[in-house]
Amino acid sequence: EDVGDARPAPALAPQGAADGGGCFVAGTMLRQPDGRFVRVEDLERNSEVCDANGNILRVDSLTVHPPQEQEIIDVRTPEAGLEVTASHRVTGQRQTLPARSLRIGDRVLVSQGRVEEVVQMRKARAVVSVIDVAFNPDCAVEAFFPRRSDAILSKGRGAAQTRRGRRPAGGAPADDAFSVPDTEDSWMYV
Repeated sequence: EDVGDARPAPALAPQGAADGGGCFVAGTMLRQPDGRFVRVEDLERNSEVCDANGNILRVDSLTVHPPQEQEIIDVRTPEAGLEVTASHRVTGQRQTLPARSLRIGDRVLVSQGRVEEVVQMRKARAVVSVIDVAFNPDCAVEAFFPRRSDAILSKGRGAAQTRRGRRPAGGAPADDAFSVPDTEDSWMYV
């Protein structure tokens, strides 16, 4: 279903795969260090793109998947929008989560470090090509669709996470204690 926005909307920060959490829908544009934009399907291993703060990220791995039916989620804020796979990682105000977990009213990061509320979400099944990308380091990127304006921050597929040990005896938290909740997705490999 066409959402009919004439101007580019900010892309939500995706992180994202067919689907491990880092799959970008073909046609998504990312900013290069020279300021030009590149379609995600035109990236190669070791290509450089900019993170949301202008720092350089390298493409660690990239897999172009042939067109197949996917659940696609169109996420909109007042000034931004992004179409991603359901398991694509989107950068929220407090955490990164799969697009399927977003709800109207959630706050996400958009272009220029702004935080905006999700005001609309549309889910649909479509036959699309998706590109699974892992960036090094695993940071949020601005992902644009040519027909929209600002970008919503998102990430590619992250590196595998190493679980740390449990809290020490006595209940005091370890210095590096950090917990990421398990999800039903396979993108925990990110």
